[in-house]
Amino acid sequence: MDRNYHKPRLEKYKDKTPKGKWYVVITKPESLRKSKNDKTLRRTTGTSDKRIAEMRVHGIAEDIYKEWYDLLRGDPLRELLQQHWSEQHYGSLDEMLSATDPLQVNEDDANMNKVFACYTACTKGTTTAVGEFNIVLADKLFKYLNPSEARAWRRMINAEDIEVSPYPVEIQQEQTNEALAQKAIANQKSGKVLNTSGAPKLSDCVQAYANSEKWNGIRNKTKNDTFSLIPNCINIIGDLPVDQVYRQHATQIARTLHEDGYSNSRIKTWLSSIRGLLEYVIDNELNHIVSPPKPWITSNSFYGFKAKAFGTKKRSWQPLTEEQLFELFALDMPQQDRLLLNILITTGMRLDEAALLEWEQYKEDRNGLRYFDLSLGSIVKNDKFSARTVAIPDVLQLPNVATGRLFQFKYDSDGKSSKDASRYLNESYVHKVRLNENDDRKVVHSLRHNLAGFMLNIKPTPSSEVMDWITGHGMEGSKTESERQRTYGQDPDVSVKYEIVNQIKHPWLSQDR
Repeated sequence: MDRNYHKPRLEKYKDKTPKGKWYVVITKPESLRKSKNDKTLRRTTGTSDKRIAEMRVHGIAEDIYKEWYDLLRGDPLRELLQQHWSEQHYGSLDEMLSATDPLQVNEDDANMNKVFACYTACTKGTTTAVGEFNIVLADKLFKYLNPSEARAWRRMINAEDIEVSPYPVEIQQEQTNEALAQKAIANQKSGKVLNTSGAPKLSDCVQAYANSEKWNGIRNKTKNDTFSLIPNCINIIGDLPVDQVYRQHATQIARTLHEDGYSNSRIKTWLSSIRGLLEYVIDNELNHIVSPPKPWITSNSFYGFKAKAFGTKKRSWQPLTEEQLFELFALDMPQQDRLLLNILITTGMRLDEAALLEWEQYKEDRNGLRYFDLSLGSIVKNDKFSARTVAIPDVLQLPNVATGRLFQFKYDSDGKSSKDASRYLNESYVHKVRLNENDDRKVVHSLRHNLAGFMLNIKPTPSSEVMDWITGHGMEGSKTESERQRTYGQDPDVSVKYEIVNQIKHPWLSQDR
């Protein structure tokens, strides 16, 4: 195909959608322009997301170039037929192709004139021997038939018991239109796929995967989330035999979720649900139909898939402004609610860590410094560095020591309380101090970000490693894991943390009530 066409470019145009959509715009060849103003051709990408539009540019441009190529060189089907046509024996080719006989109308709206002309050229053409079928010509002609015409062409050839492979796969892919593509996807989702190996479908492996040892010690929330996502992924790519799951299916899931506005991290979670299922199949499932048995699959097609380009950018929680902090702590609230907010703003603890506190975790070191020992009771985050000591600054006033839980929020299936506590505290207090509807990144978790910001303003600024000790964030510093584990809960750690958090002033806590 001639490639002397202008390169495509993306331009955004306002349409019926609020954001408008991206269009592929290409300068037309001069011979195809209908007027002085008819200089470009514009075709929608169907999306307002630039990244998706960029993915579609090449395919749309190729379709346009093909159309222009056909227009500039005439009708390629007619030209090919003409080379193998004898008007002396079969009459005018133009008349056959333009005939309006009602019998020529096919139920699929195929132009049967083309089909009969193709059949005539292949069986009685000038280059065809008597009784032979021109297979080479047949394959060339398939390229110029639409899907309906190609199916009729196939039926006609099969009726003659001609041993030829009509409608080759690569041509079928080129010719498949949107309707046929949607039908293929529907068949795929319903499980109507050809399973020549007898491999189990994705859904056949889910129950065994759920009962596998992998889930020992894994939080119920994580497990439940995984097994709620697997059927959702299957709904996108179809209930495929495990040996027919390819890397392109990961792309299909990622692109679908991207277009639906999912975040990048959530898309990765969806993909990991199928990746884990396939890993289970690799490790546990064998094909016993053959002897000796062999694996259904030996590699995981979802491993190594790069999902970086998909999903909305992560929006982090934002700390409250000083004005919002004053306003928040000036609200009327029960003492228990105020105590929890005070703990969050002064210690840097996670909401779940604070909501699950028990009085047995309250301690004093030999120097009288107060702290919460998070190595006892429920560990909120599944890493070694969350089980730490949390120094209590002087500004945080606690009630008289008692027994049991400090707060009475509901437990979830994992024994956590953050969901119940977060909903209650946000609706009752934090949402009330937001500036407007766009100030939606301010939540109760923001108080933890506030403390991190306060520590950065201390002079001299504490090391990032020590600040990580205070908040339990990752703890990725110069010390090895074993070194850190030996120092948790010892007096020096509490005193170091105390010296830092006790320097931070909290004027919003000292307001008259």
